[in-house]
Amino acid sequence: MSTATGVVGDNTILCHDVVTIGKQAMAKIQKLPFRNIKLSRKDRALPLFSMNSTIKIDNEKVVVYRLLLFQQISNTKKSDEDLKNYMQYELAPYPLAFFSESGIGKCKQSALYTLFK
Repeated sequence: MSTATGVVGDNTILCHDVVTIGKQAMAKIQKLPFRNIKLSRKDRALPLFSMNSTIKIDNEKVVVYRLLLFQQISNTKKSDEDLKNYMQYELAPYPLAFFSESGIGKCKQSALYTLFK
């Protein structure tokens, strides 16, 4: 548990055991040639920060680092047009699939929309 934010981690948060996990990963690749080194995602330690900033992609939790994302966008943009292209995929405050024409909600969409406000 973070004393600053009150966020409580589950059994996937292993930041307290990061040294052991790192040593195990190093032991697996120690005598391999560089071209044969493969590190799997299961051999990583997730920080407590990941409890609030993860998304699921193919049933796997992926941590989204907002600062790193901002830095990468800032470094790769060459023009204002590039920035417009990057920002067209905005994160929505509510699931947009509920409110599209082919939405998955079974109730009136306007009633469901008011729940998210």
